[in-house]
Amino acid sequence: MSINKTAKQEEPRRKGGKKKKQSPVPMRDGVSASRVWLPKLGDTKNSSETYGQWATMLDFMSDRFPFISRELHTQRMNQGLVV
Repeated sequence: MSINKTAKQEEPRRKGGKKKKQSPVPMRDGVSASRVWLPKLGDTKNSSETYGQWATMLDFMSDRFPFISRELHTQRMNQGLVV
């Protein structure tokens, strides 16, 4: 009788037991990719403001990160650094 000593490696989990999603972008210089989600239509920032409505992802990224130029956002998207 042989015993299989190779244990199945556990996938990383978040608080609450949910599985962590694998990033579609690999680490760069030891730093993991960041994630940003578009708010759902109708969500509110606070009691008096609602989130903007953006025609494109580029519009959202430019609004969310105003310190980065539209040209740089476009360049990063074209390079596959924003997915």
